[in-house]
Amino acid sequence: MDTIKFSNQWNGKLKCKVFTTLRLKSFKYQIGKTFRIELNGDYIGKASIKGMRILKLNKINEFISLLDAGLEPPQMVNMLKTMYKNKVPNIDTAEFYYILLKWDTELTLDLDGGTEKEKSQEAR
Repeated sequence: MDTIKFSNQWNGKLKCKVFTTLRLKSFKYQIGKTFRIELNGDYIGKASIKGMRILKLNKINEFISLLDAGLEPPQMVNMLKTMYKNKVPNIDTAEFYYILLKWDTELTLDLDGGTEKEKSQEAR
């Protein structure tokens, strides 16, 4: 199972039932595919991709940047340029996926380093 790694849970998004992430376009990401989700190297659950949109940095608007990271668009663009500066030849023309994920498990987490508890939604 592929992993999506987070080093920060911007805007508290990982505590929500659904959350988004911006990632460089890759065949790794496909609608319906389930991923192991990690925060700072710690497993926090499994989530599946429910939807994706392709965009370039110049298309990041307030809806995307504020919901995904709690940042204004210029701040988010600068953050992504820093994160991906050595991964693509020209970050300004690179294509990103704006990915919508939904937890496959109901999580009760202390994302600040406490104990994980996870209950399958199927157990309901």
